[in-house]
Amino acid sequence: MRNTTKGWLCVSGGMINLSLSYFSYTLVILFLPLLAEQLGCSLAQASLIFSTSAIASMVASMFLGPIVADHNPKGVYLFGAAGTAVMFLAIAYAPALEWVLAASILFGVANKCNGTLSYQVLATEWFRVGRGTVATMATVVSGLSNTLLSPVAGAAVMHLGLRQAALAAAMLLLVLTAVVTMLMICRGPSYYGMEPIDFNFVMGKTRKRERLQRVAASYEFAMPTSRLLRIPLVWALLLCPMLMLMAERFFYTNEAAIYASMGFDVAQASIMLSVVYIGSMIVVPLFGFLSDRFGPKRILLTYCLIGAVNMFLFPLWCQTGFVGGAILAFFYNVGTVGLYFGSVVTTPLFGLEKSPVLIGWTQVVTSAGSAISPPLAAAMYEWSGSYVLPLAVAGLCYLAAFAIAFFCLSKKSQDYLEKLDEPYKRDELCSELK
Repeated sequence: MRNTTKGWLCVSGGMINLSLSYFSYTLVILFLPLLAEQLGCSLAQASLIFSTSAIASMVASMFLGPIVADHNPKGVYLFGAAGTAVMFLAIAYAPALEWVLAASILFGVANKCNGTLSYQVLATEWFRVGRGTVATMATVVSGLSNTLLSPVAGAAVMHLGLRQAALAAAMLLLVLTAVVTMLMICRGPSYYGMEPIDFNFVMGKTRKRERLQRVAASYEFAMPTSRLLRIPLVWALLLCPMLMLMAERFFYTNEAAIYASMGFDVAQASIMLSVVYIGSMIVVPLFGFLSDRFGPKRILLTYCLIGAVNMFLFPLWCQTGFVGGAILAFFYNVGTVGLYFGSVVTTPLFGLEKSPVLIGWTQVVTSAGSAISPPLAAAMYEWSGSYVLPLAVAGLCYLAAFAIAFFCLSKKSQDYLEKLDEPYKRDELCSELK
């Protein structure tokens, strides 16, 4: 089998599993009110599922990247499938909320096993030119699948009831993920003696040779990852995706209430949700494509500015009705690209060998940002009585991310990092000569 066939088969399996992982999260949201009723607890208490799963996801992200890169990823995906199935079995049969909360720890780990973290590691390993495009391409598949399957899931819950629907979800997600994993997921190209794929579609003809040469000559950091993660500049850079996800979640977690405050009814708000999905299928892959074509720095800075303007103009969007609401929903997705920061931004900067760990840590910080912003937004709304202040703070988060990216991705900062790496490069060269 050629490297292009095997590589595309692997990342296609990763896209499908990522979509199933996103869909499982959507199902938990759909099941939540019925679960609270079944267990006799409040909706707020049942929502602790998301807090415990988020903490588990953060912890798993610290270690999962190297595991996917250094071992057979089939095992990681199958563990994720089993963890997801356990979650839905708990929803179906758990006699108390504590049992579901315990299962949600596994669910949080499972979402990282089958989600963006594992997929980005696979895409980064299999693709040299065009890895940003391939890494963000998964949002098209996940967006389409969620758009098509969510109404079906809602109808199934109404028809079958919570227990039967949860059992069906456990069985289907387990079987589908297992089949896709066994047939499509594989290790990186070096394990099979293959070369990474050059996805030349992302480049213009006149830039092709120049881009290939630049990618082939990209700098690989020799210092240990443990030393790299002690450099303040690296952590400053990792604040960028965290701030972008914070800004995104200021809107996302309050979307229904924000559109209600704009005078939208439930039907109009649901249309805006469709605009969000459509936007994710355009804005996020475009980020990867343009970063591959022109370099991640200028595209990241542009996205941060667009996000800031979109949030700051919320009072104007309130005055422009449906059009303003659609613009707000479409461009909110610029913050979502923070989830793909590891494969699109840090991998070209620090090299392929460091990418599994750095992809993992970008997932850690984005999970932290996602956890911090909802209570902050709620507190600011209660204090001010409107969503102008929370979304203005979201705009400030984008501007802070812009400033950090501008500094950390500058030539001066890159030269500084490479100078710190010089002793390790010399040691590496000496050991090779021996």
